[in-house]
Amino acid sequence: MDSRFALELDDLKTRHRAMWGLGDYATVADTVIPLLGEHLVDAARINPGDRVLDIACGTGNATLPAARRGASVTGMDLSDALLAECARRAADAALAVECVAGDAEALPFPDGQFDAVISCVGAMFAPHHQVVADELLRVCRPGGTITMANWTPKGFIGQMFEALKPYAPPTPAGSQPPPLWGAEEHVSTLFGARVSDLTMMRRDYPVTAFSTGAMFRDFFKANYGPTIVVYRALADQPESAAELDDTLASLGDRHLDEAAMGWGYLMVTGRVNGLGYGPRVGTTYGANRQTYRSVVGVQPLVLAVDGHRSSEGKDPLRAGVAERRSDNDHGVGVGGRDDLDHAVALGISLRPAFIR
Repeated sequence: MDSRFALELDDLKTRHRAMWGLGDYATVADTVIPLLGEHLVDAARINPGDRVLDIACGTGNATLPAARRGASVTGMDLSDALLAECARRAADAALAVECVAGDAEALPFPDGQFDAVISCVGAMFAPHHQVVADELLRVCRPGGTITMANWTPKGFIGQMFEALKPYAPPTPAGSQPPPLWGAEEHVSTLFGARVSDLTMMRRDYPVTAFSTGAMFRDFFKANYGPTIVVYRALADQPESAAELDDTLASLGDRHLDEAAMGWGYLMVTGRVNGLGYGPRVGTTYGANRQTYRSVVGVQPLVLAVDGHRSSEGKDPLRAGVAERRSDNDHGVGVGGRDDLDHAVALGISLRPAFIR
């Protein structure tokens, strides 16, 4: 584990982190969906100076394109291995990206901190969808935007997960299938009236990396964490493993059209309404809110509380340092005591980033 991104997790999230550390997701993203992050950033209309959070950022598929457009970008992921790679790529490209260890179901950020929250086939894999949706809305400022690219249930990846399901270990009670995030009705229910201008467009991403279904299967067996987990569960069941081999190869062959596949995804965009970005009534968050956040990139390690930053080891509240920033909708500069009083008067919650 990369100690820069140490994160205390429950058993389920520990297994999720381990799964995404298997194989080589960087190779998967680079080989299969190299431009999907660019398409997402286009849809999000990221501008210079925007405060952007990329949830479940992986190795930076959307994080780095957003940073190249001059945005102030934070990439967050459960996997320390993927974060380390994202940080390395950002440093190599001289991009100021903060890489933060965190859980999509308990984001380690204060309310309304970001102008844009994005996720490129990432947040959809957290098991409790309503909790994730509530957290996306919580950390995005009123008037800010949420943009997601999610694999669809009937698209190629949705069908792949259906093919894996009979052979996979049982899922914990309450967990939801990731491709549900690619169903319009499901997304509308998750966000409800808290998002306006909600647009959902079905698209096909052209995948040209595989000339045969068997080539696709072997690549995913070697490199894609969820597939590797299933095959490991079949280590002492050679007949079942052979059946799955045939199923995945056939799936790939059926979707090939002149050496290209169309992998269906749903592009979701919406704008957060008013001050109503908090959780739904009755929502209970998980216990994963961390006591600190690790930030690594081309900037030094810092701790953050409500937009304040200090060098490591100092108490930013006691020091009274203020990296003053403007809240575009309310004209609230988060800095001194007067600003905090003004925010409270407006009903804006300013919780420390490291409250559990």
